[in-house]
Formats: sequence, structure tokens, C-alpha cells
Amino acid sequence: MKERHSILERITPEIFKGQEQPDKAVIDRICLHMALAAAPHKITNVRSIKVDSESIYDKYAPNFTVVKSNTVRMCPLSSAEIRVPWNSTCGHSFERDAVLDYMVKMNYSRCPVIGCNKPLIEKQ
Repeated sequence: MKERHSILERITPEIFKGQEQPDKAVIDRICLHMALAAAPHKITNVRSIKVDSESIYDKYAPNFTVVKSNTVRMCPLSSAEIRVPWNSTCGHSFERDAVLDYMVKMNYSRCPVIGCNKPLIEKQ
């Protein structure tokens, strides 16, 4: 377990070397694994471990600044860039024409994103 902890300590700074801030869920998981490596007796009750991902951010990315990215959003229906968005209350975004065609042609008003299946209602 000590070897595992040292490996995690060694690779964590590498995560922050990219241009984008690492996902908080990834950092939380690394913190959890570091805590488990430090206290293997808690492996039977993982939920009892409190992770402090903020300390990892403070240690490895103290001067991190968020830069605006030119992210292109893609429509899950048409696989094309979303130019005229249609945002659903379930949180998914579609190209307006694609989602309206989908609802008419399929006579179906549920989100087409796999695993969602919530009603397709436009977010106001």
C-alpha cells in the first residue's frame, strides 16, 4: 500500500501539467485512493473516508487560471456542430432542427441520449 501511495503522489502533479484544469471527480478519486493507501483498514467502509481535493488543487495548481476555450458543442442526434441550440430540461443540448425532426418523425418525446429517457421539454 505504501508503494501505491507513492505512485499516486508521483503521478498527481502530471495531471496538472496540461492546459485544462483536471476534472474534480478525477481528483476526488485520486484523493480517495491516496487515503485508502494510507489507511488500508478503512477499505471495508470506503464511505467513511473524507477526501480533501481542495488540498490537492492548492498543492499542485496554486496559480491555475481558467482560460476561455473554443469548445464546439456537437448534437447527439445529427453529430453536427450545434449552431441553433435547443436545450432540454434534462440538461442535453441538440441542434434545433434535428431534435424537432426527431420528435415529429419518431412520434416520440423522450430524450434520445442513451440512459436518459426523460421527457423532451425545452428549457426556458
